[in-house]
Amino acid sequence: MIISSYAHGCNSLMYFRYRGATKGAEQYCYGIIDQDNKKRRKFHEVQERIREFVKNDGKVVFSFRTAIKDYYNNLTLGQYNPSFYTDLIGGFVEEIESLQEGQNVTIKDINEF
Repeated sequence: MIISSYAHGCNSLMYFRYRGATKGAEQYCYGIIDQDNKKRRKFHEVQERIREFVKNDGKVVFSFRTAIKDYYNNLTLGQYNPSFYTDLIGGFVEEIESLQEGQNVTIKDINEF
């Protein structure tokens, strides 16, 4: 699916949902991880594409709105991300400050791949 998107002229790609919705809520918005929290074909396909992207100097940016927070709606500084994010992108929580208009942040990689 990812390759065909780029083959048809896509120049950037956004994943709307990390984990699939449960019990029919937005049932046609599939997530990278299914509701049962198992890594399957979708996860491994996205993981492979992200690793290729990062190896070619691409940057992966997650916002707080992409379900990075844990079950209790928290982020813990210095700890690995919940929900397989570390496996997916090779990153962990470095800073947990929200940016306001006009603020910038420097993005550093940790070369996990």
